[in-house]
Amino acid sequence: MNRISRALQTGWNSLRQPQSFEKGTAFEDFVENEIFDETQYQIIHKTNSYLTNSRRFVESSLLPDFLFRDKITGREFYVECKFRSSLNPEGNYEWCNDQQLERYLQLHQEVPVFVALGLEGVPEKPGAIFLIPLHYCSYTSLFPSRLSEYELFYIPLSPNYLWSRL
Repeated sequence: MNRISRALQTGWNSLRQPQSFEKGTAFEDFVENEIFDETQYQIIHKTNSYLTNSRRFVESSLLPDFLFRDKITGREFYVECKFRSSLNPEGNYEWCNDQQLERYLQLHQEVPVFVALGLEGVPEKPGAIFLIPLHYCSYTSLFPSRLSEYELFYIPLSPNYLWSRL
């Protein structure tokens, strides 16, 4: 009986998952599989799902979405993934809150942190993709005029190109 009630609860929780989490998960899958493919990058950490955290919050979920290791150099780096379908009313893209920015900036002092930003289109195939080193993200919002130099045109991303972005 316990298995049945757990299965029902799991199904109910997935139905209650906010649409923003569904889009976020779809974009994270895109970043994992298309940008940082398994032939060149090892996943060291991946944030837990909405379902897992709704049952019991896992503290490591406060970290950026991924910790990858470059298989050639052994260098590690974090990636925080954000998908936005449009500008907010202020004319920018809000990518985090103040607490997240503070945590990520502190972490960036030890390990590089990048923001992968997918804009417009759908999370599985964004209209544009940007990979921004965190030290260029001083604020919780990013303006379109500031993004152009970080747009990715070729994926999967080669390690040489990744490290040249720092």
